[in-house]
Amino acid sequence: MDGVFYPDRADLSQYVKVDGFRDLEACRQWVDGQAQILGDPSILLGDYECAFGTVRGYPGLEVYRQTTR
Repeated sequence: MDGVFYPDRADLSQYVKVDGFRDLEACRQWVDGQAQILGDPSILLGDYECAFGTVRGYPGLEVYRQTTR
């Protein structure tokens, strides 16, 4: 499972991505930590995705079987 955290939901070109979480809960815990660090503990300013099953990768874009929050 991979996680992507967007610090500013209005600018999705800026993000932090981490690969290899063991499950959805681990991904969500990482997201919560990122949000805390940036002073957005309720994730009101940012956004995130947790995804698994890479179907295909393109330069700057990966397609997954499923994404969730």
